[in-house]
Amino acid sequence: MKKEKVVFDLLFEGQLKEFLERLEIYDKFINNEIKCEKCESTLTSDNLGFIKIEDKEPKFYCDNPECLRGVS
Repeated sequence: MKKEKVVFDLLFEGQLKEFLERLEIYDKFINNEIKCEKCESTLTSDNLGFIKIEDKEPKFYCDNPECLRGVS
């Protein structure tokens, strides 16, 4: 069985603002305009679980285990 290699960068809370600014979505984030891709809950720094770049677009997931399941 062939194993798939998954590469990810670890983002620390102190780097979140800079990261979101580079993506030009920091204002949307602090204005509660970013939603979880799975459950549609509003994301904040308290419940942000995962950011995935897919086709050059960020996809956001909350920290709910059901939403994180299967995301890679």
